[in-house]
Amino acid sequence: MKRWMCLAIAAWLLVAWSRSAADFLIIKVDVSKNYLAPATPQGKGGFKPGVYQPEQSGFQFAAFQPPGQGGPGAYGPGGMYGPGGKGFPMFPPGGGAGAGQFPGYGPGQFPGYGAGYMGGAGKEFGPKPPNVGGKDPKGKGPFGGGPKVEGPPGKGPFGNLPGWDEAKPRWVYAYLELTSKPRGLGYYPKGSKQLVYTHIEIEHPWGKKCLVPLEMVRLPYDDEKLGYIFKESIPLDFDHRMKKLAQQGKEPVRLLNLAIWALEHGLLKQFHTTMTALSKIEKQPDSVKTALEMYGKAREELKKTPAGDDPALAGLTTDLKKAGYRQLNSPNGHYSLLTNVTGDEALQRRLKLMEETYEKFYYWFALHNLKTLPPVPERRLLTVVVAEAKEFAEKQKAWGSSLSVGDGFLLRRDNVLVMSAEHLEENFALLKKNNQEMIKKISRDALLSGSIWPEGKYKYIKGKLAPQDWARFKEDKKVFDNAAAISYMQTLVLVEKLLATEAERATISHEATRQLLFATGMLPRKVEVPEWIQYGLASFFETPQGAFYPGVGLPSWSNLIDFKYHKKKSKLGTPKDVLLDLVTDRYFLQARESAKRLEASRFRPDHLVNKAKDDREIAHSTAWALVYFLAKEGKLNTLLKYSQELDRLPRDLELSPRVLRGCFTRAYELPDNRLQEIANEWFTAIENTVLEIQEWERDFLNFRLEGSTAGKSSSSETPGGS
Repeated sequence: MKRWMCLAIAAWLLVAWSRSAADFLIIKVDVSKNYLAPATPQGKGGFKPGVYQPEQSGFQFAAFQPPGQGGPGAYGPGGMYGPGGKGFPMFPPGGGAGAGQFPGYGPGQFPGYGAGYMGGAGKEFGPKPPNVGGKDPKGKGPFGGGPKVEGPPGKGPFGNLPGWDEAKPRWVYAYLELTSKPRGLGYYPKGSKQLVYTHIEIEHPWGKKCLVPLEMVRLPYDDEKLGYIFKESIPLDFDHRMKKLAQQGKEPVRLLNLAIWALEHGLLKQFHTTMTALSKIEKQPDSVKTALEMYGKAREELKKTPAGDDPALAGLTTDLKKAGYRQLNSPNGHYSLLTNVTGDEALQRRLKLMEETYEKFYYWFALHNLKTLPPVPERRLLTVVVAEAKEFAEKQKAWGSSLSVGDGFLLRRDNVLVMSAEHLEENFALLKKNNQEMIKKISRDALLSGSIWPEGKYKYIKGKLAPQDWARFKEDKKVFDNAAAISYMQTLVLVEKLLATEAERATISHEATRQLLFATGMLPRKVEVPEWIQYGLASFFETPQGAFYPGVGLPSWSNLIDFKYHKKKSKLGTPKDVLLDLVTDRYFLQARESAKRLEASRFRPDHLVNKAKDDREIAHSTAWALVYFLAKEGKLNTLLKYSQELDRLPRDLELSPRVLRGCFTRAYELPDNRLQEIANEWFTAIENTVLEIQEWERDFLNFRLEGSTAGKSSSSETPGGS
């Protein structure tokens, strides 16, 4: 590893360790790469060589070295992590695990595995690479069975995928908010006292002791920069803001603004706590009194339980139940869910997310509209969750839908939300398939939870391992012998979980909002509502893929960058032209046609892929941008008037551009000679809008504008996106 990189990593770890706040980690994975492959492929498979190579003699992972009973080791007393140990360079002493956490190799039991292990006397004991690729039937990977990859020549490592470019990486990016400090792990090269960092150990929502190779901790737009964002976690940020307010005196308007900030950042518990504190302040200005009144109305309305399922959907419900679907209802009673998915845990999580979307929707309007509250649906809203991707695609084709967003779509006439239980994005599907091939004889739950790592506590008698612990010791040794390979498996399983969770949240926050817009009558169900206003309003409330944290009404992590990118690349035209093309739904019609042409193409040529991507991004980003502009200008009622104009039109009539333009200008009370002025104001406002992590926006936008360069990712697509 380059010396400057080692120093950069050490400096980064020092900053990460010294901070009291949690930060954000970005894991970058090439799903076309076999990370467990040896440097020299065996067989004739078409895979790219992985990064894992057997350690050179004398190069051992310090963090994985078991301590010898007769002297200091990586985790033993006086060692790298033991109490009183020196710790990693620039880390506090004894910063890691306690004494004897990992198994010890006493003197005389294994040559070189005792006190002299750190030197050159210890024999090599690193992980043994799997035999992958080609048609070698042996496939000796860690714990017996490495993946055997055969795919047809020129079609990539994992099967025949149309349009596969074997030389081009296929990146996925996972974003993780850290709730504890990361720990640096590494090894000492032979004859050197300089620790070379190779991994960090992190905790995550599903487990502890996850070892992530540093090569995978990278920014999407630069492989030479660590994927680590120094920023306070959102809950901690709120705590600091509240503490500052308390020191200055809880001024009502500022306290209301903090409550709105909490709501916009998905902190429902803190939102309610702040509104309760606000209600106890005696002297309140009229604006605060009005906000509290609307908050109280919303809270009372949300406590009401809908009167059962919609009778109009009885036929659909009956047919699905005959096909083997079962019904679950959400805890607060606002949703019913029909599914053929087995097990309830994932389904209950979806229902919880839908209830949170429901709650955030009403409280946002309560505190921003300040006049009327959208009516609460009298019946439960229906969601269908389909187990298999194939069946979901069949239903989407048979039932019809708008341009799909995420892993779901809405049946407008019936107002039924249909979701796939599986994340459907192509690169994720490949990652999941590869993980299944790679990880066959190790528990995925053990990898994710971190329980794969043995405790390493043994009984010693006169300095030697007790006979009754020998069997367990040998099994534990298998884990440590394959520690580096297991770290890759852990990371890949974690990335799969993070991406699936992110996609689930994005789909529900978008499509459940769209469902609410129709259920409340804010969008009419009897007319062909233009897609731009459906998407624009739903995306305003969504948490898109690629977001670092949940939000409502925040600048979009995907659409803001896309808008600025296409504007700077001169793909949008003048502000007035963009406004007219948007409100007449031209962009969405164009995106639909491009998607159809790509789907009809067998080999997915680059020009069709790029055209479909550009058209989708332009449609989505301009729709979000206009709704965001109107909402922040306090003119969201203009869109509600626009919806009323649509509702006056004939039922299910295909609306012409002239009709759509007329509806918008009447709702905005806007003469044609002011269109240019309003469009310019809109563009200026979006240009001045920035993400909360400004350096992320700046660097990624610059990367997209510059295109790929040596040493950087070859993908210029916005991470996540909708």
